[in-house]
Amino acid sequence: MSFEKALAFTLPAEGGFVDDPDDPGGATNHGITQGTYDRYRTSIDAGLQSVALISDDEVRLIYRDGYWRAGQCDKLREPLDGVHFDDCVNLGATEAARLLQEVVGAAVDGVIGPQTMAKVEEHDPVTLAQALCDRRAEFYRRLVAARPENGKFLKGWLSRVAALRTQTGTAIV
Repeated sequence: MSFEKALAFTLPAEGGFVDDPDDPGGATNHGITQGTYDRYRTSIDAGLQSVALISDDEVRLIYRDGYWRAGQCDKLREPLDGVHFDDCVNLGATEAARLLQEVVGAAVDGVIGPQTMAKVEEHDPVTLAQALCDRRAEFYRRLVAARPENGKFLKGWLSRVAALRTQTGTAIV
């Protein structure tokens, strides 16, 4: 799956500008938090501004560099690449790496390096993508158990996992 195809799934799922007081990420636009946007703008020596004003080009660059490349998605086979990318966006690249490492039986350190990639290559990418979707649904349920105020997000999170399975052809029938 290409970055563009993965982004085409993820962007609509992230939606537009939201500042929900129950979301620990705070203000977000297209799934990009104010903190992430501030770090990006600082890295390019641009002035800080509200994430509500983020441009489409900035969104694309942040997703490409901060999630697709940071998550090593370009080194994964289809459909695993698309599932892992969406995990990176929704959970953060470090947490997504941990989920992938758990699924493949690699040391869980949140960094996808040569040992994790070797373990990934030992598995079928469709089976891994399915297992990642399962693990992500479990992650959400544990999150809600630990932080009940997130319960209002659970149905949407699980619907996104189901849509991801359909999009990547990993739905279990």
